[in-house]
Amino acid sequence: MLATATVCGALQPRAHVRMDSSRRRERAVRLGREPGPPSGPATDLEPATLAGVVEDHRLEQFYWDEPTRARLLKRLGEYRAPLLVGTPSLAVDAEKAGLAYTLLDVDERFAFLSGFRRYALFDDAETPEFDCDAIFCDPPFANVELDQLKAALTRLVGAASLGGALRWRGEPDLFIAYNAKREEALLQIFPSLRKVEQLGYLSVKPKTQANLWLYASQVNT
Repeated sequence: MLATATVCGALQPRAHVRMDSSRRRERAVRLGREPGPPSGPATDLEPATLAGVVEDHRLEQFYWDEPTRARLLKRLGEYRAPLLVGTPSLAVDAEKAGLAYTLLDVDERFAFLSGFRRYALFDDAETPEFDCDAIFCDPPFANVELDQLKAALTRLVGAASLGGALRWRGEPDLFIAYNAKREEALLQIFPSLRKVEQLGYLSVKPKTQANLWLYASQVNT
């Protein structure tokens, strides 16, 4: 899961502190939205370690488990220039397999990867554009609004829109990990997505993992 302050862990929200319930409600009212569920510790399990890097749960950074990474790696291998946004665990396996990839993450502990590029989700001034044919993204569920996520991903490909009901020629395939309990909200923002497979994480409780799914705009890959 993408870290909100530095990694994909990797996306960086405007504020690095969790909002209490009153602040969340006040912000939601200003934006004309219903307030979401209060944010709190995502898990009480011990952080997992991958390639010598320990998860930072304060930043909603979670690694996919080995079976999940193996399945996603097969999908990844079908693309010429996939962009991995906040998915360092997949990038580690892509590097080992010799597959092409670019990892965008704010967690510089992953700078040892050849495809690493430091990237903060909400830093408009430093947003690069990429010629990619797929985007794999595991965003933080609690601290990033879906419309903010869509705007950030759209900027990365230099497009006017991304993930809409009608795809434009050359639009990269989109893969987003998300909580199925919030599927309706996700599909309002990304109507091209469809639920394709359940995801597993190294340090997320089974009850929670049952709701974590991969959504894709290209369901045949």
